[in-house]
Amino acid sequence: GKEHLTTSQITQDLLKGFMEYLHLKRARQIAELERKGKRIPSNRMLSLYLGSIRHLFNEAKKQYNDYDRGIIIIPNSPFENFKVPKQEATRKRALTAESIRKIWELPYIINTSDGKERICPYNLAKDCFILSFCLMGMNSIDLYNCDNLQDTVITYYRSKTTGRRLDKAKMQVKIPPILLPLVMKYKDYTSKRVFKFYQMYNTANNFNRAINIGLKEVGRVVKIDDLEYYAARHSWATLAVNKVGIDKYTVHAALNHIDEAMKVTDIYIERDFKIENEANLKVLQYVFGGEELK
Repeated sequence: GKEHLTTSQITQDLLKGFMEYLHLKRARQIAELERKGKRIPSNRMLSLYLGSIRHLFNEAKKQYNDYDRGIIIIPNSPFENFKVPKQEATRKRALTAESIRKIWELPYIINTSDGKERICPYNLAKDCFILSFCLMGMNSIDLYNCDNLQDTVITYYRSKTTGRRLDKAKMQVKIPPILLPLVMKYKDYTSKRVFKFYQMYNTANNFNRAINIGLKEVGRVVKIDDLEYYAARHSWATLAVNKVGIDKYTVHAALNHIDEAMKVTDIYIERDFKIENEANLKVLQYVFGGEELK
């Protein structure tokens, strides 16, 4: 019932009570979702909330305690014997190659008045899902913001991890021929950015929201329950490893994930992204056949 807590109020008893509260909240949410017949998402609440509190508390101790001079302003250590639950595995959202081809082949919604393609979330979602899949799982915020296109190569810095990597999460993805019609369709002719999505939606969040609204409709048509944009990224990685035989390190690099074990090595390696883009062509060959070579 308070907006602020002092560090002395963060005790194991408080943390245990908060964890019990989150358990009850989760149980109520599950009951409501079951009543409505909706999907129950994986439980990340406990690990995220308690992990965030732990991080803030430990940062406060680093800032205000001077251990060299014995000045201890925050003496308590409530997390020393308190275990923060690990995150549940996220729901697997990978699609089959057949499902991705179905999305690719879906007809657009057309205006009855003039016969032109309608500007709507359904058509946007269909296109952006394929854009993401064929660009190695590019996130919607990066589609929205990317502004560097040289020849057929998009250079961008992955928003999700740019602040946690020495290379700012740099990525270079070569546009495969199969995507050229979509790239031209959404081209920003002012050259401020690669795509004109920022002209269609005033924020990246609104852009992402429109995509996911449209994907629910796309999912109903192709009979995929609760289709989400992130499924494009999961599908690319899963097909690359399980069906195409791409090694996990290459897939890891293509997704631009942080690898704690390789941080020191990565300082000395200048990436040219050739291997990742070759892997992408193999995945597209598997999914679309010869289409991507046209």
